[in-house]
Amino acid sequence: MGRTTSQLTAMLASVLATAALLGGCGHGGSKTPATSGVPATLRITSSVLHDGQPITPPYGCLREGDAGTSPPLSWPAGPAGTVVYAITIIDTDAHNFLHWGVLNLRARSVQTGQRSYPAGVRLLRNGFGHRGYGAPCPPPGKMHHYVVTVWALRRRVTDLASLSGAAAARGTITVTYQR
Repeated sequence: MGRTTSQLTAMLASVLATAALLGGCGHGGSKTPATSGVPATLRITSSVLHDGQPITPPYGCLREGDAGTSPPLSWPAGPAGTVVYAITIIDTDAHNFLHWGVLNLRARSVQTGQRSYPAGVRLLRNGFGHRGYGAPCPPPGKMHHYVVTVWALRRRVTDLASLSGAAAARGTITVTYQR
């Protein structure tokens, strides 16, 4: 039976909060961000990602090793006190595998396939070991769920573990991918 977006969001919050409490690490040596206690007030929009819908290539891989193209995303201004934004894409069906981690964005959008960012933006190593976007690429035949989160932050951060403590707000889109 399929999971609803609210069930997936609740599941992600629970998994991430537990991982944070236990000191669990995400891929690339970064701790997974906890979402509990961070209000979900940002509305993420994308011309290619839609809540509850599948990702399509080139945003998901066509074959193993395909880096794919990062999706365009935009969001409104965060609440008063917001200084920068962050983006994470995490596969909740693969032990919170990080597909994209972008920290300290001043802009309120990213473009399709964006590879260059202003000074001060930090690209984290994804679960594939590379900085930047790594396309969802689950094993053939198995559907995976990906939680795209935009974080409005009160201060600059250096890693995933710092996100929840610095967050004034967040917004999520949950998408799926199956090869």
